[in-house]
Amino acid sequence: MNAEERISELEIKIAYQEDQIEELNKSLYDHWKLIEKLSRNVEILTERVKSAAQQEGAQQPDNQPPPHY
Repeated sequence: MNAEERISELEIKIAYQEDQIEELNKSLYDHWKLIEKLSRNVEILTERVKSAAQQEGAQQPDNQPPPHY
């Protein structure tokens, strides 16, 4: 194998690696966006649960004995 063939082979490998890196970068970006979206959803749901718990705490159930009992 002469030097020209080796250089050509290395160029092919580099081109392939660059494509792979680009694909991985895109995949990483897509996953990061999904994680951000899911994190926002978790925050929204956490606030809803807190709000519902506060509303439930403010309402006294009918089957609870009065405070003087």
